[in-house]
Amino acid sequence: MSGTLYVIGTGPGGPQQMTPEALDAVSKSTDFLGYGPYLDRLSLRSDQNRIASDNREELDRAQAAIIRAVSGTNVCVVSGGDPGVFAMAAAVCEAIDNGPDEWRAIDLVIVPGVTAMLAVAARIGAPLGHDFCAISLSDNLKPWDVITRRLKLVAEAGLVIALYNPISKARPWQLGQAFDILRSVLPAETPVIFGRAAGRPDERMLVMPLHDADAQKADMATCVIISSAGNADHPAPGQARSRLHAAFHLRGENVIDKAERVFDSINRSDIGRLLPLDHDHRDAQCTGGGDLAVGGSAAAVLGDDRLDPVLDQEVAFGRLLEGAGRENITRRARRASA
Repeated sequence: MSGTLYVIGTGPGGPQQMTPEALDAVSKSTDFLGYGPYLDRLSLRSDQNRIASDNREELDRAQAAIIRAVSGTNVCVVSGGDPGVFAMAAAVCEAIDNGPDEWRAIDLVIVPGVTAMLAVAARIGAPLGHDFCAISLSDNLKPWDVITRRLKLVAEAGLVIALYNPISKARPWQLGQAFDILRSVLPAETPVIFGRAAGRPDERMLVMPLHDADAQKADMATCVIISSAGNADHPAPGQARSRLHAAFHLRGENVIDKAERVFDSINRSDIGRLLPLDHDHRDAQCTGGGDLAVGGSAAAVLGDDRLDPVLDQEVAFGRLLEGAGRENITRRARRASA
């Protein structure tokens, strides 16, 4: 009798982003196969086996997991994010399709997870609230000219674009070329979000216009989201407000009005008392001129010395958009400075 083969994702990185269904699969499994850093996110028991392999050995890993499941072991193949989004579910299904008939008899359970673009979008606001697509810039499985053609077509179609695998040591040039292609189609002020390690202690979020987008701000832990042309311009009084509207991709007037009222309610003396918690301006210098920079435990609007507060997560911009008023903000500010 064969065992069960689970294929799970650990989410973008934070333990709180792993789904209960994935945790249940972990509790039921004996052998765990995956890329070492992904396996490191699991808290395994002494009777559970960890089998790490290189991130570029997906098909070999899938075959090894299937063989163990066929022998009767409950096996868990571990990905980051969602296993079905540029991850191990495709490799496992491919291996089963091309393998012997007995492999098709195993109990295969693919567990949905939280993919990086969803975590990044949630940190920023709602950039995926309209039609969007996801494209991997890795040319390991498809030619680069196919990727560039798709980029141009989806930009012309007006879709928000989430870029996975944007850059690596072997592909340091691709993201820069992708930006050049997008600049030929999209307005210069189109917001670009660099979301690195969403949910982890080293999380970093940057938003900047397409004409300033710097590929060196990304690495393989970064998901890049490019807004659509039709939603890049949200005129509003004040540089910080206009950047906020563009970056947060706000379309509903009721939500915009809430953000406006919160900005109006914060006076300059209150802002001056807020402490710059865990924020390094050196890392955020590329976001000058009013762009938004959000850290793992802090948020900042840069470019205006009078409007440079950094709040803890409880008073991050998501809370502002929910309508948190002046008293809540100043109360937390005073508590932080006590």
